[in-house]
Amino acid sequence: MIISNNIATYSFLAILINTGKHSFENMGQLIKKSGDTISRILRPGLESLDVSKKIAQQIFANKKELVVAIDETTIKKIYSQMMEGTGWLFDTKISRCISAYKLIVASITDGKFTVPICAAFTFGKEFYVDPSMAQEVTVQFFIKTARSLFPEATIIAALDGAFATVRYLKWATENTIATEVRMHANRVVEYKGKKKKLRDIKEIRPKGRQMARTVKVIWQGLSLYITAVRRIDKHGDETIVFQAATYKATPSKHAKMYKRRWGIEKFFRTTKQSMGLQECFSRKIGVQFNHICAVLLAYSITQLEMKQRLYKNPEEAIRAFKKRKHHDLNHAMTVLDENFGIARA
Repeated sequence: MIISNNIATYSFLAILINTGKHSFENMGQLIKKSGDTISRILRPGLESLDVSKKIAQQIFANKKELVVAIDETTIKKIYSQMMEGTGWLFDTKISRCISAYKLIVASITDGKFTVPICAAFTFGKEFYVDPSMAQEVTVQFFIKTARSLFPEATIIAALDGAFATVRYLKWATENTIATEVRMHANRVVEYKGKKKKLRDIKEIRPKGRQMARTVKVIWQGLSLYITAVRRIDKHGDETIVFQAATYKATPSKHAKMYKRRWGIEKFFRTTKQSMGLQECFSRKIGVQFNHICAVLLAYSITQLEMKQRLYKNPEEAIRAFKKRKHHDLNHAMTVLDENFGIARA
């Protein structure tokens, strides 16, 4: 039985549960407590995020260059229309609208480890006249947070094509935020005094053994570096994707920095499949957020285990946690107490 009761207790339960949904009742069975007790163990989301930030600072201490990867995901609540803040979002997999939250997360990564540090719900036109502007304000806050956590490191923001807006890229340029974003092949830019679609610029296409090439263009009055990256799938089929950057670097570096976004995709997949990211059943949006942040902390703990015990991936760390004896788990939580100043609940 887990005796310790601190900010990380709920996160450990999210890691340890083997069968069933991550409901308060099922999690309570692990420590022979009621669902109501588990709901009281769940701490405010910002407290969980504060511990996750401290874990990031330890894992990435002395790193000179880091990527802050920012992305959105859907938190499905298919069978409930009574949860505060949910909206109707189109699910491309089932081709229909579902009740869900839209979550945006920022994580710090060096390409090997990925630690989430910020999270927020994003909302549609039912809450904001211009949802995209609200989203960009959130992204700006996330990037500023990353820079404040690692003031001595170069922070590069990596975002997908949904964030490739004039407003954001102008802000990034004016504030010297090194940024990598995906760009659609049909975007029209000015190259060597002529306006062309990205896919029509012959000089940008990799040649021979090159995997990436970069050219400088003007887009909507902004000076950007466009990199064409060659991708070859397991069947040998080749595609070219484009990305834009606000800073000058070699083609290989542009490609490498954007590729580090993969860590946040892995984070979403693991937390949904193994840690119950979507499996909170409270109708209160505050409880939903607290649960999500506790799961983010759970993932951060697996990253810490990966580094300290040389595990290959978070799934290996999760399996190892589940095999530990009760006193070993209590010891692990005590170490977190000591290293990160986690207050008792």
